[in-house]
Amino acid sequence: MSLGSAAGGESFDVAYLVLSGTTTAVRCPELLRELVGVGFSTVIAIPTPNASRVIAPRDLADIEGVQVVESYFDLAIRPRPPRGVVLFAPCSFNSLNKLAHGIADNLALSVVAEAIGRGTPVIVGPSLNAPLLDHPEARASLKKLPTWGVTIVPPVDQGEGPRLAPSAVLVDAVRPTSVKAEVGERRDRQPCRCIPVSLDHQDDHEDEEGLIMAGESGRFGLRDRPPTPAVRPFDLPSRLKPMLERANAGLAEPFRGIASGGEIISGLFALQRTGVSLAPVMEAARSFLATLTSEQRQAACFAIGDEAWRMWSNIHPWLMRHGVCLADLGSDQREAALALLQESMSASGYRTARDIMKLNEHALEITGKREEYGEWFYWVSIFGTPSPSEPWGWQIDGHHLIVNCFVLGDQLVLTPNFMGSEPVLAHFGKYAGTRVFAAEEEQGCALMRMLSLEERRRATISTDLPSEVLTAAFNDNRRIDPAGVRYDELSPEGRERLEGLLATYVGRIRTGHGEIRYAEAKRHLSETHFAWIGPFDDTSPFYYRIQSPVILVEFDHQSGIVYDNDRPSRDHIHTVVRTPNGNDYGKDLLRQHYAQHDHSHPRTAHREA
Repeated sequence: MSLGSAAGGESFDVAYLVLSGTTTAVRCPELLRELVGVGFSTVIAIPTPNASRVIAPRDLADIEGVQVVESYFDLAIRPRPPRGVVLFAPCSFNSLNKLAHGIADNLALSVVAEAIGRGTPVIVGPSLNAPLLDHPEARASLKKLPTWGVTIVPPVDQGEGPRLAPSAVLVDAVRPTSVKAEVGERRDRQPCRCIPVSLDHQDDHEDEEGLIMAGESGRFGLRDRPPTPAVRPFDLPSRLKPMLERANAGLAEPFRGIASGGEIISGLFALQRTGVSLAPVMEAARSFLATLTSEQRQAACFAIGDEAWRMWSNIHPWLMRHGVCLADLGSDQREAALALLQESMSASGYRTARDIMKLNEHALEITGKREEYGEWFYWVSIFGTPSPSEPWGWQIDGHHLIVNCFVLGDQLVLTPNFMGSEPVLAHFGKYAGTRVFAAEEEQGCALMRMLSLEERRRATISTDLPSEVLTAAFNDNRRIDPAGVRYDELSPEGRERLEGLLATYVGRIRTGHGEIRYAEAKRHLSETHFAWIGPFDDTSPFYYRIQSPVILVEFDHQSGIVYDNDRPSRDHIHTVVRTPNGNDYGKDLLRQHYAQHDHSHPRTAHREA
């Protein structure tokens, strides 16, 4: 049964909950459950970028009957968001005023703006304290929006000052479009009032001409090239031989670490107790090793100081690999390896890692090249012996997914961490709908868009996109001069958005240690630079970098390897996170550990190679 009728007799069965990043966003699970209970067949939650810092999207997605959409390219809203009633609650001061001024600089605001333009019901629940509620701009916005047909459910003072209206009041404003209202509780309501708009245009991100964006890989053909197997050594074609030469040259250099222009800065990383146990990671590693045969353990295990740490490669052809391949393991062994990955990462970080593997399977579905692509073409290695007190670590290495995890006591280093994909969205097949890097892409672009002209000028370091992120494989000693706009040169909103973008990457780390890493990065915000290359519209490819003494983040759109596009597109993304100044692979912590302890005995399990 269809739900409710708008003016002119149109019915709806879709409800959106759009939410801003205010503290009252924690009430959104309750709101979503009530919307599902009202009877809408489809309930879609769309958080603003800041809302994801208040409540995890996965907490919303866990609610039965709710879909969470964080990307313009999510299949749930393609090719256009379905017509439906929109409840924007909580709506922050910034979002309220942007909406009233016609600014739609993120997905959430775009969906609300489009609903207003369509004349479909929009209900806004502002979440403002007394001073913000009394602000002249807020008063003007609250007066203006109803002239466009928007229903305002004002904040309610329940003794602690104005707050977001109670959930029951908000849902009551939506209920006239519910199945109950249609079959027996219909209320008289005014038709939605909206200003006349021209419908001769489409949103920029939905323009069908000349578009190069995620999910548009259907425009490209497949790359015609000789076979390049991922699972075995082969005679390299001419285009790969220089890459191998560069790899060998990079590995021949003693490890120093990523540096900001000059020399490595010492004293940034201390041996210390964090108070956050890594016993689950250790036990997962031991459980994985227990599943292996003696031959497999011999292939998987290395000394803690072995140079194999640095011999990872983010491309799919076999340049060099080590460890045991997941494709060669039984299902129980494979699950044990995945459990090690899961224990080391946050829920969102693990989900992204698995989705990258699934999209590598989708690349097989697209190309049919069984020796090149597959979900399990990833190699796992253990360094040292898993221990509660001695240094050890592990690595997963394969196409577009490299995680290096170093453990010493209860300290953890999860870099280098390379994550990428081509394509970034599966339109069909075994994992249809799988999408990666929506947050990294949209938050970076949103940050650049909100900068002032002067801030953008400082942030922009070039107009020519690099062919690869600067710190991909075999670039452990790369020198990168700090460039772009410095954190303390940004406006308060710019600083907040930069911190949020940084948190997205740090948020890949397991709970507890992710917070420790984020606090470490925040201590160096005054030395943090944000750099940008390229346009910042909804479709064009771009590059950005966040650089500080203790963390380096890169994001880049790439040209095609699976597909035949020679220009970068949003269908191929590379990201990398590094720990500059000598602590990738936990090397600086390991150096300090050796300085404090005698490991000269030849039988020492983690003696330096």
